[in-house]
Amino acid sequence: MFFRMPYLPKWVLFAYAYITALLTGWSPPSESYYDTGTLLDAYDFVVGEFQYQLFDVFANLHYFSVYPPVGSGSAGSVVANRLSANPAIKVLLMEAGGAPSAATEIPPSESYYDTGTLLDAYDFVVVGSGSAGSVVANRLSANPAIKVLLMEAGGAPSAATEIPSFFGFHNNCPYEWNFRTVPQENACLGLEEERSKWTRGKVLGGSSTINSMMWVRGNRRDYDQWAENGATGWSYDEVLPYFKSIETFHIPEYANNGYHGDKGEIDIGYTSEHSRSNDAFLRGCGELGYEYVDYNGPTQTGYSRVQFNIKDGLRVSSAKGFILSIIKSRPNLHITLESIATKVG
Repeated sequence: MFFRMPYLPKWVLFAYAYITALLTGWSPPSESYYDTGTLLDAYDFVVGEFQYQLFDVFANLHYFSVYPPVGSGSAGSVVANRLSANPAIKVLLMEAGGAPSAATEIPPSESYYDTGTLLDAYDFVVVGSGSAGSVVANRLSANPAIKVLLMEAGGAPSAATEIPSFFGFHNNCPYEWNFRTVPQENACLGLEEERSKWTRGKVLGGSSTINSMMWVRGNRRDYDQWAENGATGWSYDEVLPYFKSIETFHIPEYANNGYHGDKGEIDIGYTSEHSRSNDAFLRGCGELGYEYVDYNGPTQTGYSRVQFNIKDGLRVSSAKGFILSIIKSRPNLHITLESIATKVG
């Protein structure tokens, strides 16, 4: 489903993009790629003609090309590549837009989009590509002899679902089911018809593509009570190896406490944003004598910064971690989007 954005002045778009980058704690993967501190005072060639002066965006960059006739597109990329092949020539490639995101890297493989590649029969059909379905499809398709079809009622994620601070805008949108609870007697009294929104993802990756990305396993006592009540294999100590297996943990002070993994599909860490209110809250908890803890570690009583499944300022959904990372290398895994299962037989 596509919809047209309303017209907004360019200065609004630039300001919004800049503020969003600050709020999301976007951190680039390469300083030499983005850091304006590496810019020189002069270059032999600048690819990207200046149309007009906009404003001093960066300390060392005094002009910003809004409509570059070349930029880093098909022509500009080739020109910059050829010129910089000579190490004696200094080249600056200017691009009005930003860096590509994981959303732009969704593979255009036939097995992903083209229903013509679907088979008449599969060994396994996984209904739903959410946090559970993505993992199941990934693990099953690891065996190249097994043909797997992953069905998703929604469509592919977009750039909007990649930006962490946009998660609050995914209500009443094409990426969710727009569920509402039944009328409540003792809750939701300030809501229309006493009914609450119940956001669930309808997109590749399910709710992991639109949620707030807070990485919280829950209290170990919950799992132990499940086991005590007959859920064999669900005690905390029994599920801990599975939690560890899906993590690539990026918080050094807790990385070696025995509760985290370093080779999993989902990146876990802190955001680079530090608000003064958050810092004040943490200091206050310490002054009151509470213990600073890893709440996904041995104890859940205390205070902590929030752990997120975010990497380089972008969401790490189950679809990104378990599906998009392997789809090109597994021809035995097919995905069909905007597809509804009508029966199980």
